[in-house]
Amino acid sequence: MIRSCKLQIANLIAFLFCAISMTSGSLAQTDSLTVRFDKIDNHLNNGMGYTNVLGNTSGYAWGESYVLSAYIDMYRATGDTLYLDKLVEQFDRVLANRDDARHINDYYRKAPIAGWGSTEYSKGKWHTWLVHTGMICQGPADFVQIVRAEGRLKKYAAKADLYLQKIKESVSSHEPDWRNGPGKDEGYYVDPEIGPLPVNQQNAMGSVLVSLYHTTRDHFYRDKASQLARFMQKRLRKRPDGSFDWSYWPRLDGNGRGSEDISHAAININFAVRCRAQKIVFSNQDMDAFALTWTHYIRRSAHEFADNVDGKGGTNTHSPQAVGRWMDLSMFNHAILEDGLTVFGDLADEKASGADLLGIAKLAHYRKVFDQPKRPLIPRIKLLKKRHASLANSVREVDVNVLMTKASRSTASKIATLTNDSNEPFPSPDLTELFPYILLPEPPPYFAPEPITYPGPTHYKLT
Repeated sequence: MIRSCKLQIANLIAFLFCAISMTSGSLAQTDSLTVRFDKIDNHLNNGMGYTNVLGNTSGYAWGESYVLSAYIDMYRATGDTLYLDKLVEQFDRVLANRDDARHINDYYRKAPIAGWGSTEYSKGKWHTWLVHTGMICQGPADFVQIVRAEGRLKKYAAKADLYLQKIKESVSSHEPDWRNGPGKDEGYYVDPEIGPLPVNQQNAMGSVLVSLYHTTRDHFYRDKASQLARFMQKRLRKRPDGSFDWSYWPRLDGNGRGSEDISHAAININFAVRCRAQKIVFSNQDMDAFALTWTHYIRRSAHEFADNVDGKGGTNTHSPQAVGRWMDLSMFNHAILEDGLTVFGDLADEKASGADLLGIAKLAHYRKVFDQPKRPLIPRIKLLKKRHASLANSVREVDVNVLMTKASRSTASKIATLTNDSNEPFPSPDLTELFPYILLPEPPPYFAPEPITYPGPTHYKLT
């Protein structure tokens, strides 16, 4: 009996030693990613990213947008407000160069847009693309959500209020381009030059809509995000093995040629994961199907990845930057994170771009999430429900981060009920830690903002 007890104690000590060793190794890996991030960040225009890019380029959309989002992931990975300071410094410069601030008219709308135009992709004419507005606003929209959710960030409150106003203006400026349909509960965006847009271009703005709903709980933004999500979901092609394939530019009838490249597809993946975190349209089964697309078709080997989501095309054309931007799916398949760590281990830091910087930030973020000890969730929620049944109708959803932190016990004591619009099991603690829910009562009925109207062509060329 004594011998048995000693053996059990020895096994327990060995287990704890291994656990501590693994955690220490993972934390060291996160620290290494942080050092590497800071080095690359300082290398990009002496730490100012792409904020000096103006004129006839789209550097804000396909450069600076990644840097702004990277600061958010690094804050989530480290808790260091230095990254929020950097976002503020750079987005202030970006806002000062918005088209309406510079009084530059969009060629097709004959008026300035609350976005960032260029002459690229529009035959030399100054034009503000929806996808550019969405990409640029994603990081700042997440900044607003984080500041509103964390009491210790009160010093950023005024800046968050300003950014929220400016982001709403940018979203509203594209309201004339919104169309309901073609199917039930679907919606999509069009462009004055090319008509209905590719799905990834729409979903760049969709991610901003999800973030605005996350922050404000205004169902105007949720409803639009839901319509975009259904538009995308109904144009996914499901393979016999359960994975997804989809076209870069499906037409309104659902038909689309070929398969999307994994770089543009990363925009769709980010949108879908955000929707799942807020229980909008997409299910856990959908997330598993996307992950299966990665592991069974895109991943050819530890260092080789197909160019397209159907597993065809060349190899590594979009690696490593696109690989890093698929890391949102690692919450549903940890092997995806290991792929990212392997690929970015091959990257020469002096050649890294803004998109690569975002990839490293996501690796640091998810590495931290996986390393955190898992705490029992449901029993504590049930206890709170029992103790505070009188508040059963006052709170819609639960913020797991708030629930689990000592500093937020006063807020956590108000939690009473847990709803699930999708009638599926509550998302795992891992997922909710990425996009913590806001503790707010159900909002009153919304009033859609007045759309900004523009003179100009109303017909669209379909390609």
